[in-house]
Amino acid sequence: MPPPIPIGSRVFALAEKRPVRLWTFLTLLVVILVVLIFAERARLPVGSAAKPTAGYLYFLSSGQMSDTSNQGIADQVSLKVSPVRPPAAGESYYAWLLPDQNAPENPLFLLGTLTLHGDEGSLFYNNPEHTNLLAFTSQLLVTEENSVVPPLSPSLNTEDWRYQAIIPQQVPPGQTYSFRDHLRHLLASDPKLQAYHLPGGLIPWLTRNIQAAYAQATNARDAWQGNRTSSITLIRHDLMALLYYLAGASNAQQELPTILPPDALSLESKAVSIGLLQIDAQQDPPAYLNHVLLHLNGLFSSAGTTPSERTQISQIITTIETINVWLQQAHQDVKQLVAMTDQQLQQPQATFLLNDLATKISYALAGRRDAVTGNVEQGVQWVIQVATDLASVEITRYPAQDHADETSRF
Repeated sequence: MPPPIPIGSRVFALAEKRPVRLWTFLTLLVVILVVLIFAERARLPVGSAAKPTAGYLYFLSSGQMSDTSNQGIADQVSLKVSPVRPPAAGESYYAWLLPDQNAPENPLFLLGTLTLHGDEGSLFYNNPEHTNLLAFTSQLLVTEENSVVPPLSPSLNTEDWRYQAIIPQQVPPGQTYSFRDHLRHLLASDPKLQAYHLPGGLIPWLTRNIQAAYAQATNARDAWQGNRTSSITLIRHDLMALLYYLAGASNAQQELPTILPPDALSLESKAVSIGLLQIDAQQDPPAYLNHVLLHLNGLFSSAGTTPSERTQISQIITTIETINVWLQQAHQDVKQLVAMTDQQLQQPQATFLLNDLATKISYALAGRRDAVTGNVEQGVQWVIQVATDLASVEITRYPAQDHADETSRF
């Protein structure tokens, strides 16, 4: 808008000759002021995107995983909010995990009451059954309600709502999954795994199978005693089992000189139905490493992903790619070993490959420190911890509560 003095002088000069123009101008000015006032008032109770962060909600993992369920991952919750004013007499702050926005009829979950220390409220929850809470909840609501008779469900009166948080659930244009969906595929449940009766997310199964591969590799290495080796058959069986974990059952059977089914190697068929490594570019379902990368890239480009989360995701992607290099090297070692005769398996070349094999898989599991640079290259044990950290979300004050606090100042 032009400076007021020139406008005023010009208007009054025109008003002497054309009074109607003065009234038109004044009327227009009043309308503009009214619009600006109402726009400013409407701006006060803004949406959560513009609201300051009051705290954070974290899904954590106890690590008490099971091969028959998705438990042990995201089975703990930690949250902190600040500043928190003391609740009214006879009332407490209750924290609830709620289902997805598009499935409000699904079960909700009472985490407990907030513990207050000064102006900070906190809560830690550990599910006694190690239930994967991320599998069926994606929102947090904190209410202020009666502490004498604890509620069975959150108050329907939004005046009792104090804080909220939500894992982003919007599907970007041209994509199939939301941030929440990618997170669940990685940590809670993946449809392609379910089709093979593999409950749980991709990263827990990636971790289990690398652990199993490491056990097979170390068993084979430790059983080798040169010409005095009396358990060549056991070493060969360990190597075959390891190949099943690395390549998956169908690919491993094409690489083995003598085919033994998984059960002949004391392997559960479903556990090795999907390999760690992508042997065929067209294989479906993808190998664990490739499938994890698919959803990590999806997380990176999802709506609601924060800059700090993108940094974390990039670090995880780099680690997954490094793990792939180590396991590819291990794959080459084991293919050479299974092709050897019993006599060749007793020679020094065999122990060199066995040692290298176990070393590379140990890197994939636990990482290593580069002897030259001193930099730490992480393994899958780090991946599962940091990936669970992605299931964290900002907590904001509920809009109605913000508005109540704002009006109470006057």
